[in-house]
Amino acid sequence: MIYYLVEDKYINKYEVVFEKDKIIKIRDEIIKNCSLKSNESRESTLEKEEFIRNNTNELNKIESIIIKDTNRVSSYSDTSEDKKVYNYKYIRVKYPYLVELINRILNNDSQSLNELLNNYKIEVPQNYNVLIDSILSDIKHNNYTSLNDGLSKMEEAKKYIELKELNPNIESTYFYYNSLKENLDFHLIDSLSIEDVMRYNDFFENNKYKYDIKNESILRLK
Repeated sequence: MIYYLVEDKYINKYEVVFEKDKIIKIRDEIIKNCSLKSNESRESTLEKEEFIRNNTNELNKIESIIIKDTNRVSSYSDTSEDKKVYNYKYIRVKYPYLVELINRILNNDSQSLNELLNNYKIEVPQNYNVLIDSILSDIKHNNYTSLNDGLSKMEEAKKYIELKELNPNIESTYFYYNSLKENLDFHLIDSLSIEDVMRYNDFFENNKYKYDIKNESILRLK
């Protein structure tokens, strides 16, 4: 993968080399240790396999599915067929955004490197104990505006208790982020001054690349 990096007054061209198997291993560890689990429930006329296919993608999955027949049917105007309505209860597993960046790196998307190195923020799990204690303290001291507000706080506390139970050992992406960077090798293969790049672009009326002065980055234009 080729990556352009602005350093001082030069645009350096790097070849980025990595072992695919190692990067995939890091990604899988992130999914295992840093993903957020939450309870979800919804009704659908879809059968199990189609329901899973329609409700998952490369950034999340569902597990521990419980399906119950509601003993109801749903009618569609475009067909005479009535379909059974099922209630699905399951655990949603949402992957950290770092997983998406890794997938893009594996697909040789050089812009993902720019985001990874310059804009990515470490994803830190919420401290559910602090959130729960704060809400319960509000309830204990009648710190709510109405009965509905009090009930809403109780529901919020219940939600955080569930999340705490589902995610007892969830980790920050800090360790895996650093491990990922350590497994990306940048080999300098060429360099040009920013002044020369701008002059060449003007001379050839070349719009393939654009130098973003504000963010000090090279943008490849489509």
